[in-house]
Amino acid sequence: ENKSQSTIDYKFILDNYHTLCPKMSKVLVLNDTRKGYINARVGEYGLEKVISVFRIAGQSDFLNGKNDKAWKADFEWIVRPENFVKVMEGKYINKKPIAEVAEFGTPGRKIEDVI
Repeated sequence: ENKSQSTIDYKFILDNYHTLCPKMSKVLVLNDTRKGYINARVGEYGLEKVISVFRIAGQSDFLNGKNDKAWKADFEWIVRPENFVKVMEGKYINKKPIAEVAEFGTPGRKIEDVI
């Protein structure tokens, strides 16, 4: 197990989190709990997927405080197993504004164009 830990570049992962999630709190302490979460997520899904989840989280209005409690996600919240899967599966991707939704299922066409 120590061998797998030594191959994980924690600085690279944290740098990506800080770059992709700039509105979330910075990681100041990388303790054993957080390293454990990183090891588990990288082991389960791979490094690219972990970075991809940071990107999704960083673009999510809800996870960045645009919610009724002004709550924001943070590093440890994202890398917890149950939350990581929700972010990865798209639960927190922003909904498109209603104005962009096509009427009657025809992209780019409005009812006025047909009548």
